[in-house]
Amino acid sequence: MGTLCFVFLLKNARVNLVVDEVVSELRKVTWPNRPDVVRSTTVVIVCILVASVILATFDLIWGKLISVLLKG
Repeated sequence: MGTLCFVFLLKNARVNLVVDEVVSELRKVTWPNRPDVVRSTTVVIVCILVASVILATFDLIWGKLISVLLKG
């Protein structure tokens, strides 16, 4: 089924035009170098870790607060 779909799309002129335009635009893209990717990835991981610690702290506080309120 996938092969038939691929062949049908390959024969369609509009699909070929779109694919050609996508390839043309991708050639214009300036891809980041390795140090930029590593730096950006590090920033994302650090931000996720900080957000996780903050959310875990709030969850712990709210959990204890609710527990105290339900006991009393």
